[in-house]
Formats: sequence, C-alpha cells, structure tokens
Amino acid sequence: TRDTGLFSSSRNVQILSQQDAYDSSQRCTNILNGLERFMANNLIDIFGCDYSSSGITMNFIDTKLKAFFARRTNDGRHYDTYFFYFSGPTCDNGDIILSDNQKITLNLLFQWWCDSESSLTSRLVLVFDTFNSHKWLKQIRCQTFNTSCKPSVFIILQTFNRQKKIPKLIELGQVHLGVFTEIWLKLNMADETSKTSHDSNASWRANHLEPKCSFSYYYPEFNFRQPSNADVDVYLSEHLFLKRLHFIYHLLTYIPSLFIYPFLYMFNCIKRWRFHLLAPRVIDTYHGFKLFVR
Repeated sequence: TRDTGLFSSSRNVQILSQQDAYDSSQRCTNILNGLERFMANNLIDIFGCDYSSSGITMNFIDTKLKAFFARRTNDGRHYDTYFFYFSGPTCDNGDIILSDNQKITLNLLFQWWCDSESSLTSRLVLVFDTFNSHKWLKQIRCQTFNTSCKPSVFIILQTFNRQKKIPKLIELGQVHLGVFTEIWLKLNMADETSKTSHDSNASWRANHLEPKCSFSYYYPEFNFRQPSNADVDVYLSEHLFLKRLHFIYHLLTYIPSLFIYPFLYMFNCIKRWRFHLLAPRVIDTYHGFKLFVR
C-alpha cells in the first residue's frame, strides 16, 4: 500500500513503484539511524529495535513488550523510565495494525504495562509517529482506557495533531511518516544555546504539524527513585567513619506517618491540579530529552 501510515477497509490496495519503495526504505533507515544516535547521546539503554516491511505479529510484539517492561538494571532494580517508540500503520481510531489481521488497542497496551511490576514506580514514555495517534490523547488524559489499571500509573504519550491541509497533502504524496520524528530528534539533539521556542514553533508550522503530549492523571506525582531507609543503613554501615550518624539520621527522619500523611495528600492534589491546568509548553524528562506539550 502507499506509505501513508493510514488504514481503512474501504481503501483499495495500490502497489508501490520501485522508486516509492526505495524512498520509503530510505526514510525508515534514516529514522532508525537518528534514533540510535539520539539514544547513544543520552546514554539510553537500548532493549531492541524491530524494523519490518511485512508487519509484526501479535505473538512477537506480546512477548517483546512484556520482556521489555520486565527489564531491570544491572543491580536488579527497575528503570525509572521506559521509552517506547512506534511509527507505522494505524486504524482511524489510533490502534496499531499488525500483520496477522490483529491490532494493538490502547486498552491492551496499557494492560501489558499495568501487569508488570515496573508500573508501580516507573513511568512509560510513548513516542508515536503516526497520523492517528492523537485519537488516544483524550483517553490517556481522562484515564478511561482500562478500569483495571492501577490509579497511580504514570504514562505519557508524545505525538502530533494533523492540521486541516494534511490529509490532502498525504494523498498528493507530499507528507510522509517520519517528518515528526525528524523534527523531534533535531530539537532534542540541538545545543541548548541554539534552541529557542520560536525556532521550535517555526519547525512545526513549516511542516503543518502540531506537537501534542498527554499525561495520565497521576503523572505529576511521579518521582525518581530515592534511597530507602534500608539503603541508607547499608551505606552508613559500609563506611566506618559514618557509623556514628546512625542515631542522628534516624532521629531526624522519624516523623509519625499519620501526622504527615494529610499534608502530603493535600500537596499531591494541588500539584496535580496545577500541572493539568497550567501545563508547561515543554516537559524536561531529565534524561537528556524533552517532550513538547503544545
């Protein structure tokens, strides 16, 4: 079919010419090379990269993603952030199309994530370069995709919204998948001194794209893992000159949980409301790259 990334049962199959097939292959290769450079520059541990011109089966993606969500660091702990990128064909409602007449729905994807232990403390960052992934934004924001998921799940979706003239440009073959990824990588790999909001907005507008980012309701409460009391005790016991600090440390950190819980609950509520009502234009993930909200 044409390299539009769209799927509809009413569309007729059109065989690609040799030149179109070559251009499509070149775009995919350039995207993969750009993603590899991006992850290498930001020291991101790469679990795998799958590029297929004939599609991916449900069994393969099921096994691969579940293994990815269960992946841990060398010391046995979960990663703080799991990054999943996808670019390819989708249904009109944003579902990912597979090669065996099956599809990955938003409900199924997040069910896999919620079933993993990583979802308890880690966040899932989704970067989708498709023409219909913006249909998932509202569902993630309202957290209506799966009622069985834990309420404190931390999920982000970075994608883009099509401008009105995009469908016509797609039919004319002037817009292809991968443009969003190219701009996103360029803005994230540019020097901080040369990166301005004006340049960012100009890049999106020039390509008729509008970046969009959606967060799950409890995402503002996400925090990077901090040392527990047991971790501190082990560290102090390993250094003889710090053993005398055991008593002082426990004295300073001992506060009845019943006393601070109401204040923490109120603080988290205010934090959530402020984030969702006054969301910034750019979110720093503190992993070397940023997400563009609008």
